[in-house]
Amino acid sequence: MSAPVALDRLQRLSESLYEHLRTVARNRPGWLKVSPRRADFECAAFRRTAVACFCRQFPAGADRGQLLAQSLEILAFFLVPRYFASVEHLCFAPTLTAVLADAPAPPGDGEGGAVVLLDAACFRLDGGDLDRLGIACGYPILARLAWADWRTITPEGEARLVALGFGLRQGEPGESELAALAIDPWLQEAIVCSPRPEFAPLDPERFTVYRVSDLEGTLVVRNARSGTYRFFARSLC
Repeated sequence: MSAPVALDRLQRLSESLYEHLRTVARNRPGWLKVSPRRADFECAAFRRTAVACFCRQFPAGADRGQLLAQSLEILAFFLVPRYFASVEHLCFAPTLTAVLADAPAPPGDGEGGAVVLLDAACFRLDGGDLDRLGIACGYPILARLAWADWRTITPEGEARLVALGFGLRQGEPGESELAALAIDPWLQEAIVCSPRPEFAPLDPERFTVYRVSDLEGTLVVRNARSGTYRFFARSLC
């Protein structure tokens, strides 16, 4: 990717962060960790200085994961921790996702892929959700498996999952199935979609495990190894 394109992305990302901070400062001034005298987000001169400073914070040649991590660091510098559990943060997630969509993906450790493990009785995914989960991964999603008691799932529900590329499995993921995943040499990431923590208990030391839940219409993706979160709005805020 050319340098002008990368610089344009950093400029757009920095401006988006600034505008979001300005909105939060206006609507939730108590969430600011920095004194308004030091950070006047309504001041044009401060805006120019801050946006330029934000741009310099991003490492040269940074991939999507590094850009996101640094964006969160910038937000954390200005805002109290409770912000990250707020609706304001969740509604800002689509903006970050859109700006970072064409950024380089994080490099993988050689060849490999990711698998989606779906608790179909308790969790619903659509094609847009799978696209969002693909953004969260460092590897391409190469397999999709769904478990349920299919006697309780409508034929339409089964057909929808098959159309999305899911292989259907009966009941719960068994020890033998999980053990097979653990020794599969191509598997680098597993995305577990379930509100139940006991569903598909995989070892995050073997490969990267993401646990996905739904919070009022927002996909919450937690990296079980690092404890970090990403948020993807399933509809516009």
